[in-house]
Amino acid sequence: MSLIDRARPVASEALSAAACAHCGAALAPGQERFCCTGCEGAHALVAGLGLAAFYARRETEAGTLRPEAAVAGIDLAPFASAERDGVQRLELVVAGLTCGACVWLVEQALAREPDILSARASLSARRLTVTWRGDAARANDIAALLARLGFRAAPFSPACLRATEDAEGRELTRALGIAAFGSMNVMLVSVAVWVGTDMGPALRHGLHWLAALIGMPVVLIAGMPFYRSAWAALRAGRPSMDMAVSLGVLATALMSLSETVFNGPYTYFDGATALLALLLAGRVLDRGARRRARQSVAELLALQEGTIQRLLPDGRTEAVPAERAAAGDRLLR
Repeated sequence: MSLIDRARPVASEALSAAACAHCGAALAPGQERFCCTGCEGAHALVAGLGLAAFYARRETEAGTLRPEAAVAGIDLAPFASAERDGVQRLELVVAGLTCGACVWLVEQALAREPDILSARASLSARRLTVTWRGDAARANDIAALLARLGFRAAPFSPACLRATEDAEGRELTRALGIAAFGSMNVMLVSVAVWVGTDMGPALRHGLHWLAALIGMPVVLIAGMPFYRSAWAALRAGRPSMDMAVSLGVLATALMSLSETVFNGPYTYFDGATALLALLLAGRVLDRGARRRARQSVAELLALQEGTIQRLLPDGRTEAVPAERAAAGDRLLR
């Protein structure tokens, strides 16, 4: 008798009587505990694994754990990479991870399998890394187990990796930190000059030099993302917004440095550094939104079946990854 057949239903105090005991979806008239047979099987599997605490841990919206009607026919064995001592490693994108309880359920369910060495799921990236000792075909059993729990898995492709590794985003974040720290300190010095109506020329000159000592490195370092883009646009012979930003910031900083050298009444390092901090903050937020959009698109593409049906000489068909198609293969539409 299978594990699911031996399992007994588990009462869920977190869900109301009018909701599915597994996914939380509203029950239709005539349905008693489960909204579909998939949820009934997933609930029994969780119970059989001794992981009923999942229902008390989860904090998810209704319907997000509804299992797929059928497991996708993709063969995951080619996506497993062999390591030392017969260990296989597989990275998957998992749809349906909505809270920490989902991550806990996936990791605990896989940990109960005797041949699996480790299973680590990431809620933010919706990625699952599994290692086991044995045959690469075990990857399909792992995907089937996830599907029975209510999660859909697909191979993690290099496209997802390129979407998440964003060196330019890290550079913008560092520049924002430098600009924000420098602008706050320059502002403190500038406020002292503004309110010091009876300040002597020597003290004011010293404060100007202090503002220049802080502001000039900030302008030169934090503004590099804009300067680099402006220089590229200039070499291409086309105007850009970064060119205008660079001219404004550098002109303000040079004018302020001139006022400092000749002991003028005011400098504007605070304006140059604050402008950089605000523009960098906007660019970081914009890039973060676009990065999340790219990641979502990459996950959707990965969850699509990237397989083709290849016709074998004996008339049978097999599902293989699209990149394994070779010249001369006969494919089914």
